[in-house]
Amino acid sequence: MVKKRIFSFFLLLPALFYLGCTENDDYQIQQQSVSQIDSIWVTQSSVICSVLVWTPDPCWDFDHHTLKKEGNQYLISIYTRHDGSAICPCVVWSFSPRISIPKPTPGDYLFRFWQSDSTSLDTLIKIN
Repeated sequence: MVKKRIFSFFLLLPALFYLGCTENDDYQIQQQSVSQIDSIWVTQSSVICSVLVWTPDPCWDFDHHTLKKEGNQYLISIYTRHDGSAICPCVVWSFSPRISIPKPTPGDYLFRFWQSDSTSLDTLIKIN
């Protein structure tokens, strides 16, 4: 009996690996509004921003950010990814991604975090 179970396990093992490693393309990427700027600090080579983002449920996770520089302004947009096949509770969720931006030359810079097509959360940063 034990031998049959061990044999069955080894027969099912490749199927489990295959099912566990297949990618699910049933997802959605969406631009999210930045609710607040938690912190900004400057290192030797970059500016690191930690922001607060609210999502409709916990199945949304950080995917990527975009950075658009126009003169002394940076427009930063946060994008999240939702697994459409996941079962999620109906609760509002938040997370704080850290965004790393290459350190610009010394000067004053306006960092604008996207909230909607007509509004942004802005902060002025002085780079020494």
